[in-house]
Amino acid sequence: FLLRDMVFGLDSNFSEEAFVQRINADLANDLGNLVSRTLTMATRFLPGQAPAVTEEAEAAPLPDTARRVLAEVETDFAELGLHKALMAIWEFINVANKYIVENEPWTLAKDPERRGRLEAVLYNVLEALRVIAVLIAPFMPSTAEKILSQLGIEGGTQDFDSIRSWGGLPAGSRLTRGEALFPRVEFRKEAV
Repeated sequence: FLLRDMVFGLDSNFSEEAFVQRINADLANDLGNLVSRTLTMATRFLPGQAPAVTEEAEAAPLPDTARRVLAEVETDFAELGLHKALMAIWEFINVANKYIVENEPWTLAKDPERRGRLEAVLYNVLEALRVIAVLIAPFMPSTAEKILSQLGIEGGTQDFDSIRSWGGLPAGSRLTRGEALFPRVEFRKEAV
């Protein structure tokens, strides 16, 4: 919250209500939901393992967006624009969520003839989670580690260099669903 809503070097405001809204919107709804539904679909529609990356997967909009966001985050870090880095990362999270909605893996799973497309779509979203985990690691290291673990990746093996090219999630990586990363929080205004 502090790094996202407060500009480094400037005065800022804080309220518990804004804090709860940020948790529920960015963490629970955007990131938490992306991780949960991706791993739910992947463990349901795939045999619990990451599929192989294909040319079709590399042609999707996610790889180009990931490269652009990584470059933007590195620039923002150099300029101490940490709030801008987080904004760019959340832009990528929103693109990944939109990609799921547009490609409807739940519909692809119903048609055995579209199995290749289903695997490409799920690979892209799983790979997007890997990229997101690396990008958020400087801000939320334990959350990044949890996401990587659910993707079957051991901690400490991923850094910005590992996400410069698309397709770093190894085929066959064991996928596991975990508990909700960020349960929703209810804001209760105390009576004065």
